Amino acid sequence: MAGARGGAEACDALSEEIVRWAVPRGAHGARGLAPHARGLAALGRGDFETAYRHTSVITPAETFALYQPNALNCALDLVEAAARTGRPAEAAARAAVVRASLHGPALAPVPHAGAGLRGADRTRRRGS
Repeated sequence: MAGARGGAEACDALSEEIVRWAVPRGAHGARGLAPHARGLAALGRGDFETAYRHTSVITPAETFALYQPNALNCALDLVEAAARTGRPAEAAARAAVVRASLHGPALAPVPHAGAGLRGADRTRRRGS
């Protein structure tokens, strides 16, 4: 929440605390929360390269990390960061992996939102 509210320093401090707690305990799911929080903070301040760097470590490019509790929460953040850093092919590939990995009516809108993010970014770059 600190990162989403613009508190980058608080977000970094809390993220470090999570990592310090999680690593010795082998709590890899909890450890994945730190890059997501940092990526969210970076998106909020318009630092899309940093957001991409943090969110891309959560799930590999060629698959969807279903074992990561926050991979779904982070999926659209990663698509947005990829699109806004001039990586349209990767944004499309990430959205396609999510689309192929998600099943069920509750998750059906997620890939469409990713496609919308990619389309909105192309429109912004054209100056519309």
